[in-house]
Amino acid sequence: MVKFGAAIARPFTDVTKLAIGTVLGAIPVVNFLGTFFVAGYGLKSAETAMKGDYKLPEWNEWGRLFIRGLTAVVISLIYFLPVILLFILVAGSLILAMFSQMPPALQTPTPTGFATAITGMAAAEAPETAIINPAKATPEDLMRLMGTMLIALGGAVLIVLPLLIIISYLLPAAIIGYATENRFGAAFSFPTIFKKTFRAKWLVAWLLNGTWWALIFVTLLAFRIAFTFIPFIGPVLDMILKGAMLYIMAVTTYTLFGEAYND
Repeated sequence: MVKFGAAIARPFTDVTKLAIGTVLGAIPVVNFLGTFFVAGYGLKSAETAMKGDYKLPEWNEWGRLFIRGLTAVVISLIYFLPVILLFILVAGSLILAMFSQMPPALQTPTPTGFATAITGMAAAEAPETAIINPAKATPEDLMRLMGTMLIALGGAVLIVLPLLIIISYLLPAAIIGYATENRFGAAFSFPTIFKKTFRAKWLVAWLLNGTWWALIFVTLLAFRIAFTFIPFIGPVLDMILKGAMLYIMAVTTYTLFGEAYND
């Protein structure tokens, strides 16, 4: 079984390394690049966890950390691309179908109009191209339009959700596979990925990690709301908290999945 307690405690076992990870994720502008370094460090944590070593790895080989972190992000984007495209396709189709039920006097169903409605731009400048003409719409019509779009987006989420869950289940194995073999193609070696993930050990790690992420999200949200009431230092505390959470989640997540990945 995976050592959930050890994975949670691991980011806090070295204050200096925690501070470095926090700084990389906290400082504005720097944190854009720092995210890649932290992701690379997470992969390094996965590799040591696979060997049963729960001592935090050193912050060194910065170039390697950056490249591996950047590659992990690219792999993630490739995996989630079908979800993004499917969401756009489904949401767009549902919105068009719902708009077709609107009163004809308010409809101007042109491609330009659809783009205008989706982007919210240029409707005032060219109302004749808008899918709902602002000059003819009442407040009730606009409220109905907002409701229509929200229902369509909600329906798209429900349709896309199963694919999103599947990808979130497989993706950590793809990234760790790349890290262990140091080969980009290993992230798309599906026979190996299925072999690693279709096991009780991986399922337990995935469920525990999801639960941990949910708890962290609620905690982070509560603190960020509280920080809004603290003048001057509130934004600074919020920035530090976000940096720390990025590091903590990277180490904990990759430790859990690194151990589960190991046979």
